[in-house]
Amino acid sequence: MPRTTLTIAEIDELLVAYRSSLKKMRFELNQLTDTITALQEMKKERQEAKEAKVAARAEAKAEARAAKKAAKPAAKKAKRGRKPSRTKGYRLSSWDNYLVELIRENGKPMTSAELLAMAGARAAENKTAFDEEKMKGKIARSLQKLANKRGVLGKASARGKGFTYGLGEWFFARSGRLKKAFEV
Repeated sequence: MPRTTLTIAEIDELLVAYRSSLKKMRFELNQLTDTITALQEMKKERQEAKEAKVAARAEAKAEARAAKKAAKPAAKKAKRGRKPSRTKGYRLSSWDNYLVELIRENGKPMTSAELLAMAGARAAENKTAFDEEKMKGKIARSLQKLANKRGVLGKASARGKGFTYGLGEWFFARSGRLKKAFEV
């Protein structure tokens, strides 16, 4: 490999260039160190502010709870005896109870079309207004609630399209199939 020889002037130029680069790098190092320090301080301030906010919120909640407890009247003395039994969840509406009674009176599972026809017949007997579209909607909502959510009614596939709805005790608990005594 050939050896390169530098003159004194070239060596001086290289030294000046390297010292200049070194000076720039030191300046950048100082700038970066200052920036990092400023960011760390900013982070610390924000964390302290956030913690203070959380503490203030917790204190406000505690005060609200204390005020609420103070505002409540003293608990009544419990009465002796049995508590009235409640079915789980919310009360059934009068419309829900009406559909359950229709099915119970009929004594066999019914389709929503049969329920609609019976409800229409009752409305005609009582001489009340009968809007078929609203009635269909009410029946569909009630059947969905009673069969799928509450379990008051059971449903079985009907011939063709749709389901027949019957009382929950007319179905087997495990399989959900209709008992033979109530099959149509």
